[in-house]
Amino acid sequence: MGPSAAVVAALADTFFPPGPDGPAGSDVVPARLDDLLASLDPADVEELSMAVTLFEMGAVPLHGRRFSRLSAANREIYLGGWMRSRIPIRREVFRQLHHLMKNLYYADPASWSAIGYGGPPIDAERAS
Repeated sequence: MGPSAAVVAALADTFFPPGPDGPAGSDVVPARLDDLLASLDPADVEELSMAVTLFEMGAVPLHGRRFSRLSAANREIYLGGWMRSRIPIRREVFRQLHHLMKNLYYADPASWSAIGYGGPPIDAERAS
């Protein structure tokens, strides 16, 4: 079983909030993550799930609730704490989650217009 859908959606929306420039992270990332998880070794899926659970529950002592139940502002504060932590494993978990969210989000063509990307050149050549 993969990471909690609520945590994935909250992470995705924190990195890619809803707005006029592109889809919300939660509109793109969970389905892409499901596809990725289906292709991974079960041990890797379990490792990712444990890291996400650790991240989710780590908010309780600091904010009194799980990460997925925090306001958008408090999710950003919490993420910032992991990003700047003096504890190397916390910084590494943040980096890996951030990279995963970015890769999954920008792999979806619906996100490309937000960054002015028109798609792979080969697709443009085929269209003309």
